Amino acid sequence: MRKVSVLMAAVALLGAVALPAARAADPPLARCAPGDQPATFGGAVAPSDAGTYRVLPFEVAPGTTRVELTYDWTDAGSVPTTPLTRTVLDLGLWDEQGHGRPAGFRGWSGSRLGRSSTGQPPVFVQQDVAARGYLPRAIGAGTWWVDLGIGAVGPGGATWTATARCSAPAVGPPFVPRPVDPAFVASPKPGWYHADF
Repeated sequence: MRKVSVLMAAVALLGAVALPAARAADPPLARCAPGDQPATFGGAVAPSDAGTYRVLPFEVAPGTTRVELTYDWTDAGSVPTTPLTRTVLDLGLWDEQGHGRPAGFRGWSGSRLGRSSTGQPPVFVQQDVAARGYLPRAIGAGTWWVDLGIGAVGPGGATWTATARCSAPAVGPPFVPRPVDPAFVASPKPGWYHADF
């Protein structure tokens, strides 16, 4: 019994020593800097991944004034997909203020922006303007996150890619929101108006 206890203690000690070494071996984050190659990610999803997320961290370099995202996916397998069985991936972005923190949220576009194979425009953020569904704010250096939502996965699974490109174009002054005038009436006549719902 004593030999078993000594052996277990030795294994626990070895694990405690090996754990920091394993953490130190983690690969560095993808770097995104103006003039450099974009940060790229890729992987595969299975039907069991539906309803989950892939959080993809990358480092935004100082001097960046624009971050641009594109992504794509391809259904795998020999079974043809239909609108009810095909893969749908969603796209979001968090900045250096933290993933999962309200201050770090930069936007979410579902699957309507950024998909390169369908010709969708890229998602972008900069201090003076941003893609629909995203917040214009200054681009801070540090760790940012692409948030890939796995909405649905076809029966054969799918492969995906995501790209974050950083650049340094001249940008305008910081965006200043215009408050809504509570007294404004578009038309005093009854009728259906865009965005009534």
